[in-house]
Amino acid sequence: MENEMIEIENFSDQCDEFNDFHSQDDISDDDWQGILDDNNDTSNTKLSDNTQESGNSTKQQLSDKIAMARMGLNDSKAGMNGLDKQKINRIILEATKGSRFYNNEMRKEKQATERVTRLKAKLTKITQAQRLAALDELKRMENQLETTRDLSRFIVHVDMDAFYAAIEIRDNPSLADKPMAVGGTGMMLTSNYIARRYGVRAAMPGFIGKRLCPDLVFVKPNSAKYAQASKEVRAILAEYDPNFASVSLDEAYMDLTEYLEGRKCTFPSSHVEFTVPQQDLTEDMLKILNEGNHLLPLDNKENDQVAPPTVDGVDSYNNCSSNSSIRKVSFGHTIEDVMREIRFKINRKTKLTASAGIGPNKMLAKICSDWKKPNGQFKVEFTRDKIIEFMRQLPTRKISGIGKVSERLLNEIEISNCKELYDKRDLIYLLFSNVSTKFFLAVAMGIGSNEVSRTFGEISRLADMLVKCQKLCDNLANHMKKENITGRCLTVKLKTVAFEVKQRSVSLKHHTNSTTEMFNIASEVIRSERLACQPERLRLRLMGIKMSTLKRHESDEKSIQDTLTRYFNKYDENCSQSQSTINESSKSCINIEQHKLDEKSKPDKVTCYFSKYDENSSQLQSTMKEASKNCDNMEKVTCPVCDQFYVYKSDETSWLALLNSHIDTCLQQPETMKPSQSHNDSVGSSKGKGVKRRKLQHNRMQPTTGNKTLHNFWQAKDNTHQ
Repeated sequence: MENEMIEIENFSDQCDEFNDFHSQDDISDDDWQGILDDNNDTSNTKLSDNTQESGNSTKQQLSDKIAMARMGLNDSKAGMNGLDKQKINRIILEATKGSRFYNNEMRKEKQATERVTRLKAKLTKITQAQRLAALDELKRMENQLETTRDLSRFIVHVDMDAFYAAIEIRDNPSLADKPMAVGGTGMMLTSNYIARRYGVRAAMPGFIGKRLCPDLVFVKPNSAKYAQASKEVRAILAEYDPNFASVSLDEAYMDLTEYLEGRKCTFPSSHVEFTVPQQDLTEDMLKILNEGNHLLPLDNKENDQVAPPTVDGVDSYNNCSSNSSIRKVSFGHTIEDVMREIRFKINRKTKLTASAGIGPNKMLAKICSDWKKPNGQFKVEFTRDKIIEFMRQLPTRKISGIGKVSERLLNEIEISNCKELYDKRDLIYLLFSNVSTKFFLAVAMGIGSNEVSRTFGEISRLADMLVKCQKLCDNLANHMKKENITGRCLTVKLKTVAFEVKQRSVSLKHHTNSTTEMFNIASEVIRSERLACQPERLRLRLMGIKMSTLKRHESDEKSIQDTLTRYFNKYDENCSQSQSTINESSKSCINIEQHKLDEKSKPDKVTCYFSKYDENSSQLQSTMKEASKNCDNMEKVTCPVCDQFYVYKSDETSWLALLNSHIDTCLQQPETMKPSQSHNDSVGSSKGKGVKRRKLQHNRMQPTTGNKTLHNFWQAKDNTHQ
């Protein structure tokens, strides 16, 4: 896999999240009847004034045209080529008028129109001199991107064909010849290829699908079946790339570069061979084998009743009868042969088909996996010129990351494919942001990436939201811990039943992969959004938790250098007396880090100052009173050397650096340095105890030569507490 740190996401696309589908639909019977009534009322309305009728008709036609442009069918999905888009779009429009979905799309269309207006205004002001200057800058940008092109890696995108629908058809063959979809009238997860011929596709509201195809059969999602099938597929993928990246239950990326090299050494012959009983060969298997002449002649010898060991290790076939027909299957060492072998194993194990795309990067691999669906594979030629030629024929909508709005903005400057995207790159540079320009240029050159999320049934009760939030945080934390990764910026994504998306980010003051910390922050975001919606209820259809600003840690914690923060965590656990003292003196300031639910979510800057006091000095009370007035940014910590404590707050200086400097100074003082007074006179003087503690510490540090260091001090301090 590409050795890069990526943002870890856990939008509700995990297998156990399918349990959250509800039978309640996004559009209720009343809403549905309301849509029908509205249409009937409109059709029965007669205007006496012909001029007014004509004007309203023209206005309505314009509105319908805008709506169809916004909500029209995206036929880039496999199995949807050659459809009558005009007819399908008209049905979609009729089915959605008056619904929340329609109203939300119109709201977003208004926003898109405003962006188009601004873009047109900028376009009229562009001069020829500006375009020439832009080309010079783009040449530099293009050269920089070209240095990142790597044609040495074999990246594969494996995508199961209509995964959820295929599982349901496998388990209920009566669905094989029927248009069917997994989901409900609220939202569909996927549809089979028969339903796609009617324009029914994934991520489409089910009530629209029903209008497009009245015979459409809905099947309720079954998380257990999908998770099991996904597990079986992943086990096969792991044989070839243990570090494969799973995008969702039904698709994954693999880097087979190292595997291909090792395969040539492990199997020095020209091919890899194993056996399959004749009766186990399915039509889908034969299609895969016939792609590359991998099926060898029939072998019916008596001594073949016990088949030789199989390479894939899935079945031994030791129970084959003496009259079984054993077929030998052979796969070569090329990337195409290996992918047919993987697809063959997947179908043999799960009775499901997979398609695959092969390219030098993830974007190309994903595009290629859609090229020969279903049950096919495609490899783009690994040369710069062939890749650019391949990309330039693609519609821009085929690229992950270019959606409805981006497509419309590009259409305004007559860009509909990747060739035009490159040819008009100067206009892109002058009209779009620098980030967008780099993305579009990289796409035209053959470099890109993608992202996925999933919706659920409506939830409006706080308890239900928190349960789902807890599950997402658990999944995300487990994923991060497995990868030994921590993050510092947590993002909560909420989509309402009105299709409005709210995204809030909170910057933490330290990296973490703790479920508790994530949940505490995310739950506060949810509570804040519920309050902001009052007096209306917050009604959700999607929730997502994302952690970014990531940092990878060594797997062996013993090799990680001790830090002040880690020491204080340990020190607080071992020193109950110090902990109780701190708790008693600053109860009102325990939870000082209130996460700002600011929509822009600017990163926190932890800054501090220090003030030094004796624990029982007269200045303490006034200081703590002052701290209590502003406990949102006040905290205190005790120096483990001199037992004096510091009150700190947020400003421009790192409190940890100041404390570190202070401890270094303390460690360089003579051993006779006078300790602070007792925290509690009834317990006895801390002076004697401090001297004894320092003597013990001094004796244990004797073997160490040279200057005193923080590391040696922590070691001695830990030994003292032990």
